[in-house]
Amino acid sequence: MVATGKNLDDFLQSVEKIQTKQAQIAQNHTVVDARIEYEPDGLVGWSIRTENETGAVKQKRGRKYDTFIQELQNLDKKEKLFQPGTDDAVLCYRDTTLQKNGGSVSNWFALEPGFPFWIGDDGQPKFNIIQLTLKDWEYARMMETQLAFRKDGILYPVTRAGAQNVGSFLDCSSAFKSLDDCQLGSAILLSEKIAKTANMQVLYRESSPKVRPVLAACGRTYVHIPLKEFFQEAIGYIPALWALDSWEIMDFEATIRFRSVAEPRYLICINAGDLPGKAVSVSSAVDIEGCQIPIRVNKLNHRGSIGSIQDLFIGIEVSVDAWQHMDLSSAGYSPKVTSGIMRVLGKKRASKVNLDGLGSLTGWKLIHEIIRRTYQKLPQKQKTDLAFEYQKMILRFAADKMSDQ
Repeated sequence: MVATGKNLDDFLQSVEKIQTKQAQIAQNHTVVDARIEYEPDGLVGWSIRTENETGAVKQKRGRKYDTFIQELQNLDKKEKLFQPGTDDAVLCYRDTTLQKNGGSVSNWFALEPGFPFWIGDDGQPKFNIIQLTLKDWEYARMMETQLAFRKDGILYPVTRAGAQNVGSFLDCSSAFKSLDDCQLGSAILLSEKIAKTANMQVLYRESSPKVRPVLAACGRTYVHIPLKEFFQEAIGYIPALWALDSWEIMDFEATIRFRSVAEPRYLICINAGDLPGKAVSVSSAVDIEGCQIPIRVNKLNHRGSIGSIQDLFIGIEVSVDAWQHMDLSSAGYSPKVTSGIMRVLGKKRASKVNLDGLGSLTGWKLIHEIIRRTYQKLPQKQKTDLAFEYQKMILRFAADKMSDQ
């Protein structure tokens, strides 16, 4: 948890603390189409068409085989992710030669993507070794997984928090499964994978001029959302007669809640994070016995274009109105009603729940009592699952009422 509060200005200032930045690690043409046409009498013509990550198209044509081969060779040079002679590399920790107050000197394997080592005269693999002088904070970030990228002289260490995402993006999750004393095998795998990657960006937050710890990797279609600007615009779509209730900022996301002035148990929540795979969402919810039960959830993913933020509010206010007018007067208890809730709680927690006497209750009184007796502190995933089970229970009561009419 980074911060919590109830003041909007404090929220907008705090949300900037989790704003990530982007850096391009690998960039390449995404489409290459080479064609050559022959007839019985010989070569008729050839064409080479490339389309880069921005959609720009280049095409060359000719009638001689020699010029066709020459253009293919030129294309290969342009397609290389890391040109020979640069310091771009995958880095892997080797050892530390000096540690002193305020910094350290350490040695790292520097593996050129696609050519991580060469075979010496003795038949053994040889590696480039570089020496880095780092401040304490930089050294600690580099040592989290002992793996990093170097691009244009900047170091991008893979953090423990970002390891799973980077491994998944490069299709080499095994590289981060065992963070042992020597990560050289993992570094070789990374160098091979990144050499074949057409477009790779990394996201980082806290950084120094030399070191930018990687939180996630993403491709060409990732859309970065400036969180402060997103929340400022989204808050503008909150309906009248809804007041700020609370906000919280976690390591990778932020949530702000507004409560209905007329019906205080109803909430509208805006949630967003700017890491890949994290959807931005606007949801309506009802607060019953301290549990916020979702009513409607609208989401947008970080792909292509995030579209209109206003679209996230479609149906939100209407959903609250529909719940306010649900007739649950005939809702009655049976063990089947709470079966899904008990499953989420698990046998140990469920065994401590007392449901005696619920048969005498109906409607909202029954619902409140079920939630009061079963709601408890849980890990985040179970907490979310439990809230949705409460939602299902209420909707089943409503559906039963409709079928009786």
